[in-house]
Amino acid sequence: MIDISFLESKQVFRRTYLVETYNTSYFQTIKVSDLYKYLQDVASQHSESMKIGYDDLKVINGAWVLTKQLLEVIRLPKALEEFTIHTWSHKHNKIVATRNFIITDQNKAILVKVVSDWLVLNLEKRRIVPLSKINMDYIQSYDYELFPQPLAKIEVIEDNLVNEFSKRVRFSDIDLNGHMNNTVYVDMVLDSMAEFFKQRHKLKQINTNFIQEVKFLEEIAIRTFQVKNNLFHHKIIRSIDNCELFTAITEWDK
Repeated sequence: MIDISFLESKQVFRRTYLVETYNTSYFQTIKVSDLYKYLQDVASQHSESMKIGYDDLKVINGAWVLTKQLLEVIRLPKALEEFTIHTWSHKHNKIVATRNFIITDQNKAILVKVVSDWLVLNLEKRRIVPLSKINMDYIQSYDYELFPQPLAKIEVIEDNLVNEFSKRVRFSDIDLNGHMNNTVYVDMVLDSMAEFFKQRHKLKQINTNFIQEVKFLEEIAIRTFQVKNNLFHHKIIRSIDNCELFTAITEWDK
């Protein structure tokens, strides 16, 4: 059991939410994609407080975009349950900034642990902006490592295809950055696992790589491969050229 007293540090930003009924899945717990939305919301608010938020980056036509994320689930918050998201800026290099999250219940028990990598994208040129171009003077970092290894590229094992379906990107899938929001990818992954939900398997971990932007009206397809009994690899491609857009690994309880 890890000591979470550091969550009271001033470098750790926090917000408390309630799982509304419209955020709740068939299993009476929060939808995983909606949990991603709350993580985005907290990250955005924290960035605003450090003067590297949406309005600050508009000056350079920039925006934070998620590139990698690992989410480990002890349990998901239930319908009408309050939960608190704690987040802190961990470290950054020339291009990538790492942000950690811990989600706790009202008894301060850990529900979910998350590590994520972000970069700044120029929305006009669709190019990565070096972090040296951004004023990082107000960043308050906290050196607490949630996972022993840094996030890495996912190499999908494509040996045992168990599901595949296509989707045309709709206007409602597009966010303010002009591309398909990361929560839509997550919904596609979980939809590809629907037949396994009948067995009431619970998500233990989802590891995601966001590789290429997806635009309005593009035709995309997801392929899901079973690697082990409770381990699945997922890959989203652009149908017209088979370009790899997104990869993920999900692990489920037995």
